[in-house]
Formats: sequence, C-alpha cells, structure tokens
Amino acid sequence: MSTDYIPWGLLLLAGAKLLSYITDLITQPEKAVEHTETDNNKKQIQYLVNGNPINKPHHVYYLQILGLLGKRYITDTNIKQATKNNFEIARDMETGSCTIADHIIAARYFLLDQWTYCSSKN
Repeated sequence: MSTDYIPWGLLLLAGAKLLSYITDLITQPEKAVEHTETDNNKKQIQYLVNGNPINKPHHVYYLQILGLLGKRYITDTNIKQATKNNFEIARDMETGSCTIADHIIAARYFLLDQWTYCSSKN
C-alpha cells in the first residue's frame, strides 16, 4: 500500500455537498423581515429654525425661502441678492416676535457659511 493515497471518493462527496449547499443558498427565497413594535416607533428628526419647527432639513428650507431651490449655480452674490429681495417683501408682510425676516437672515448666514466652506475646498 502506498502512502500517497488520496481518498477520491470522500473528496468527491464533500465537493458535491459543498456545491449543493451553495446552490441552496443562491436559490433560496429571501425571508421576510418581521417588523416589531419598536421599529414603528422610531423618533423622527425635528428641525428647528429660530425655535420654530420645520418639516424639512435646514439647507432645503433655507434654499426654498430664498427662492434658490433648484438653481444650478448658487454663488455668494445670488444669496445676497435673494436675501435682499425677500427681506424687503417679508418685512412689509409680517409683524411679530419671530417673523419670516428672521428666517431669511438665518438662511443668508447659513448659506453664505456653506458657500464659503465649499468654495474654499475647491
């Protein structure tokens, strides 16, 4: 008997089992994920602008109130001009402790800060 004996039958059986296992993994339908009570009760992020809740992220809200949402190029001059135009209109329209004019000022400083940061990276 030789010492170079290889159990070909055992290797063939192990290879067949491995191939069967892999094909079962590939062809198995995915199991449905069961949602529990805690999944449905996740807290939503609450965005605040000057103490007032808003229903969208800050950058989207600020671009929307300045009329810059969807613009292809937003520069510092666009932000300043949009602030000037909207501020004059808003100041005439509202009176109160926290007006839309306060939101416009916050939008201007936020967007100018973001513009400065992004333009310094390029």
